[in-house]
This record gives sequence, C-alpha cells and structure tokens, in this order.
Amino acid sequence: MSGISRVNIIFELLKKPSTWSELMYDLRLNPRSLAIHLNYLQTNGIVTKDKKKYALTERGQAICNLEFINEEELEKLAQLKIRFDERKRT
Repeated sequence: MSGISRVNIIFELLKKPSTWSELMYDLRLNPRSLAIHLNYLQTNGIVTKDKKKYALTERGQAICNLEFINEEELEKLAQLKIRFDERKRT
C-alpha cells in the first residue's frame, strides 16, 4: 500500500501545492504515514517543501509526464496505476 499512497501524494501535488493538513485530509492518511511518504519523496527528489506547502520538483513533474523515467520506474507506476484503478472501483 505504500506505493499507492506515494502515487496518490504525487498526483495530489500535481493538481496544486498543498499543506500538510490538506494532504492528510484529502488523502485520508494518518500523520505518521504521511510523514514517512513525504520524507521518502523528498529524499528521492520528487517533492520539495517551501514555507508551508509541499510541491513537486521538476523531477516529480517529469515523472507525472513520464519524461526522464527509467523502465523500472515506469513499470512500477504502471502496476500502481492498475491497483489504484481497481481500488477506485470497489
């Protein structure tokens, strides 16, 4: 499930930069999970934080546009999208 949560965070931030509270509320994540996922995404250069809002980095935006992505990352995203779509149907 951690991969799906990270993908959800990425796509939420693709819409607009968001505060911690907005992400927690919109994605229905508990504070500990959100902290773990945001830390992972920041460490990997996908998300950045200014004063109060989190946003996608250029790398994060490129991933959403499927630019500069290696084959392994693309396969992971494809599998996560399939699981995400299945989850939305239930």
